[in-house]
Amino acid sequence: MTEQYLKIIKPSGYELHASWFNQGNENLTIICHGGFGDRYEHGRFLAMAERLAEIEYDTLLFDFSGYGENERVPIQLPVMVTDLEDVWNWAKQQNYKKIGTIGLSMGGLVSLCAQIPDRDFAVFWAPGFYLKDSISPFQKFIANIAPKRLLKKTIKMKQTGAGPPLLFELSFVDYVLNFDVDQYLRKFSIPFLIIQGTKDKTVKPEYSEKAFYIMPKDNNHILKMVEGAPHDFKGEHLDAFITHTLTFLTNDF
Repeated sequence: MTEQYLKIIKPSGYELHASWFNQGNENLTIICHGGFGDRYEHGRFLAMAERLAEIEYDTLLFDFSGYGENERVPIQLPVMVTDLEDVWNWAKQQNYKKIGTIGLSMGGLVSLCAQIPDRDFAVFWAPGFYLKDSISPFQKFIANIAPKRLLKKTIKMKQTGAGPPLLFELSFVDYVLNFDVDQYLRKFSIPFLIIQGTKDKTVKPEYSEKAFYIMPKDNNHILKMVEGAPHDFKGEHLDAFITHTLTFLTNDF
């Protein structure tokens, strides 16, 4: 499996670093990383790409604005949503027959909210739909009492991958606290799979269960629980996430 490095240029001129595993297949999966990761997610996405190739899917990995190999800018959820929309527009130009997404943690929230027409499927790995519930009471307190001028104050935070620290503004917390995710859940009608670990302390199982029961239902809307899997799942737990994903994608929808 050959990795092709490329840059996807946003309308603003900002460059998104990406890795394209292109074997000439008719189908493509775009994978979105989490809130402190990068496009490789410690090899988890590379493992997924290898298995996707077995069922004739190409894979595209990319770093969100401010992450990975990209220029450091403050992390903002609306910008991440436009990142995926811009990546999607690039992918549509490659003439794939079927295109869908996999989103991990905050990448799952981005995937839920992005306006990407003609998406064929979505897979959510431990999705951070209720991101505001993972914000600490202290962070909520600070965001609520902070003067507007302090919302632009930048905080540096280490990402789990290589590279310089990530940049977050207090406005990120303020935005998330006022974000209504349920409106997106209720109208998400395309075929989807949610995979959730039962020992996840970051995205608690009850968050994914709540989201699933809000989302529209039919035989192509599925929730799978992985027994014992934490948020940083690996080994046999990663194998379970991958297997559930492949089983879903080989269904006829």
